[in-house]
Amino acid sequence: MVTGYRQNVSDHDSQTKKIFRKLFIKFISFLTGDNIPDPNSGLRIFKKSLVMEFINFLCGGFSFTTSLTVLAAEKPSFIKFIPIQYFNRKGKSKVQHFRDTLRTLQLIAQGVTYYNPIKFFVFLSALLIIFIAIPAMALAMFHMFTLSSYYMLFGCVVSLLLGIGVLGDIVRISATKSLAKK
Repeated sequence: MVTGYRQNVSDHDSQTKKIFRKLFIKFISFLTGDNIPDPNSGLRIFKKSLVMEFINFLCGGFSFTTSLTVLAAEKPSFIKFIPIQYFNRKGKSKVQHFRDTLRTLQLIAQGVTYYNPIKFFVFLSALLIIFIAIPAMALAMFHMFTLSSYYMLFGCVVSLLLGIGVLGDIVRISATKSLAKK
């Protein structure tokens, strides 16, 4: 797959969008283990067979190109980034940032958990430590043992349910792929 890398895209972004774009690119690069400089670029050339391989993870909207790039990198497939210039668009964008970002992250998480589930669960464990274990220990240090216990219990239950959901999704996709082959 050949992808256009918009070198000057941040020149056209607001300060907030620049920050979120950098965080998103770092997150995508972490998940795939590759440097993906512009996962959102719509300019790309690819074989139909690449899309057909990942069809269960792709949607027809904004996140199609992003998900395709991440899944191709995760497989791994050949991806070449070619620098291009970006110009302001005419008209208004149809992208709804909050909704489309959540949908994109969902599709990326589904693809990563299917092709590399260990990476997802390591990431989930790190989040559990940062957002559950450390605050629970801080509450315990201030002698709020009941609140600390509830906080830890709630965090563990949520993490377990998320993990079970991810495993269920892997089984669903595997079953869909095996039925499609028959």
